[in-house]
Amino acid sequence: MSTARRLAASALALLLAQRLTAQESSRALVGAQRFLRAGEYHAAIDVARAVVRREAPRPNPHHFHLLAFAATMAGRSATAITAARDAARRVAPEEAERDPELQIVAAYPHLTLATFGRWSDVLRAPMPDARLRVATALAWHARGTAFVRTGRLADAAAARDTIRAVAQRELRWPIASVVRIAQRLLDAELCAARDDRLEAMHLVLEAKELEDSLGDIGLPYWPQPTRQLLGAALLAAGRAGDAEPLYRQDLARYPDNVWSLAGLARTYDALGRRAAARATRARLAQVAERADVTVRGSRF
Repeated sequence: MSTARRLAASALALLLAQRLTAQESSRALVGAQRFLRAGEYHAAIDVARAVVRREAPRPNPHHFHLLAFAATMAGRSATAITAARDAARRVAPEEAERDPELQIVAAYPHLTLATFGRWSDVLRAPMPDARLRVATALAWHARGTAFVRTGRLADAAAARDTIRAVAQRELRWPIASVVRIAQRLLDAELCAARDDRLEAMHLVLEAKELEDSLGDIGLPYWPQPTRQLLGAALLAAGRAGDAEPLYRQDLARYPDNVWSLAGLARTYDALGRRAAARATRARLAQVAERADVTVRGSRF
């Protein structure tokens, strides 16, 4: 995305935010979604923020979800984590029992912290209401990943078993698939920790296929696109040639996201394509100007 186009998107986002009325909130959210799909994450953030301010004191939790995802794609961890926490605080357990998609939102703080590698914060975060078994399973996914990354493999295996038990009972769409994604990804973490990188790669591939089965639903249910995670697993397994098309697919879905740009640069390094690696890192540096983390690959 050119600098001129980014500035134009920012100006349009500011105009939408300034002129927003209650009747225009839904139209503004469509605009935020379009910014998201165009890779204009900062503009999507600005519009989503304006919408939730306008909706106060009872903003829709899903609108914070949009804000958190856009910030994640831009590498803006503080914005993403704050939005995820704001979303979860507005989920009433009684309502989430009736609306299963809200259980994903209830676990979004844990999942977003894990995306940014904030392992100690994941383990300190309060668990969702015990009545919300899907939200609890997703939080255990984040905790299990943190256990793996901090060397507590037995605890991670126990977390995986908790998720598996929920997955076996949960039949409601789409959260049944989301819980199975969580199970596959934590299984992959455990395999990678035991240096079984081939099996880890196959498990992340299964997670990607589950995510793809959900269809193009606008705002993804999983907080980090599984193509980014599969690309990292392929690189770890020495299959850089297979990682490149995955990163390109993800960049077609979410243009200029910092994760796939970083993964693609590492892929070019592995393939010996130095000029392509330099150009990709230059693009990453440009789009990550407002990021508050250093993204060196497509996952922490």
